[in-house]
Amino acid sequence: MRRVVTNTGPVVHLREAGALELLWLTGEVHAATAVDMELGQFDASWRSGRPAWIRVVTLMDAAQQEALAWQQAGVLHAGEAETLALAQQLSADWVLTDDAAARLVARSLGREVHGSLGVILWVAAVGHLNDAEAEATLERLVGSSLWMSARVVAEARAALREIFEQAGRGKSGGHAMPDNTGSSALLLPADDGGSGEPAVVFLHSLGGRPAQWSAQLDHLRPGRRAIALTLRGHSGGPAAMSFSIPELAADVGRTADALGLHPYVLVGHSLGAFVAAACAAAAPERVAGLLLVDPGSDPRRFPAEQAEALRRGLTSDKYTETIEGLWSMELAGARPEVQKAVMADLRSTPRKTMIGGLSALGDFDVVTPLAAYPGPVLAVTTHLSEGPFALPTLVPKISATRLEGASHWLQMDRPDEFNRIMDRFIARITT
Repeated sequence: MRRVVTNTGPVVHLREAGALELLWLTGEVHAATAVDMELGQFDASWRSGRPAWIRVVTLMDAAQQEALAWQQAGVLHAGEAETLALAQQLSADWVLTDDAAARLVARSLGREVHGSLGVILWVAAVGHLNDAEAEATLERLVGSSLWMSARVVAEARAALREIFEQAGRGKSGGHAMPDNTGSSALLLPADDGGSGEPAVVFLHSLGGRPAQWSAQLDHLRPGRRAIALTLRGHSGGPAAMSFSIPELAADVGRTADALGLHPYVLVGHSLGAFVAAACAAAAPERVAGLLLVDPGSDPRRFPAEQAEALRRGLTSDKYTETIEGLWSMELAGARPEVQKAVMADLRSTPRKTMIGGLSALGDFDVVTPLAAYPGPVLAVTTHLSEGPFALPTLVPKISATRLEGASHWLQMDRPDEFNRIMDRFIARITT
């Protein structure tokens, strides 16, 4: 795993460009204490919102003395000096800085140096961004506080063209969504059918797609409007680079507006359950009820070493082995046809979506919006949604019903039983 030490600049500039998660893809990301302090001074929300994958490291005595010597010599400021001293302390593979003096000193120390622009080019070159995403990210970086000359910008654009021409890849496909250009929230493709209010809106899991709700759509549509949405970044959905839960929820809210839905019942599976909770918190008057399908536990409570082991696997050449191993565990008890369909959906989902979605789950406080939502909430669960950190345990207001003999995709394994539970929940809302 590549060991990366970042200065303040790349974090600020990539964050301004809406691309901070690209740093996560580079390897183990470390920052010196002085950098963390500078970021906190730059943005008061940094301390509470700092991604867990950025490790703040205190310098050892020898490294601290080296950093002080650079500062006293007037060569570097505190953040830059501590960044390079930390790189020496950790024997870092990469140093990330946008400061010209720091780059020169890092190179003199034998360190490989990249800046914000270099991160974007590298991420595009290794296949985590398609051409449209890379070009849009570059343009947002050009609009950030990072100064780049016209020559550098032109060279970067040419480098991106060369990357995608050589690779013969990158043309973004999927649904044409012209309305997306006017808002950061995306319009989502909707499998929409039936009539009758309140409508029921289904949100699939990470790596899923609307077809995973086929049994529920067929069941409801003879007497009710039922809609399954394709979340951003998934097969058939709009391309995206950022996958935070609030952004996913904003997409759902914008699409519900476009479909004229008010109020509606939200049914969310796994990641979709987190998105549903965020939707309900953002507009509780619009959501008539929440049906959470095996929502699992609060990922923020997972042991740090477990989360780090998963991140290492996902960002290494063992990505396929890691993600399919995780999905296989959650498919324990599934019917063979369900296993086949779920794994096919997983394999059709871009790697960056899977990594971004798992990171988003770990960054989101799902307990607070669920506790605050005033409407009815029911969780239909398996053993994966039990224990001290399970959402029904952490939020006592959630009613829970367990389905036995089913995998995490219980709506596919036990559709008839799930549909009966869903019917009772909707009836409770409508009466």
